[in-house]
Amino acid sequence: MTEQLRQAFERAQQLPENVQNWLAKRLLEEIEEREWEQIYSKPHVQATLRTLAEEAYGQYQQGETEDGGFAIE
Repeated sequence: MTEQLRQAFERAQQLPENVQNWLAKRLLEEIEEREWEQIYSKPHVQATLRTLAEEAYGQYQQGETEDGGFAIE
């Protein structure tokens, strides 16, 4: 852990619990976003997503899709 991060955690411990929880949530969201960015930045992942998007658009153009949500029935 860096010195700066250690100091930030020490100072955060002095804050009210609700503020600590808010900071923790924001930090975890930032970490998760960076993890997803690393995944998405890989060429094979981009190629796979592009292929899936093209297939979905083709199905849409051929009328093979239905309006709806993601609910499982």
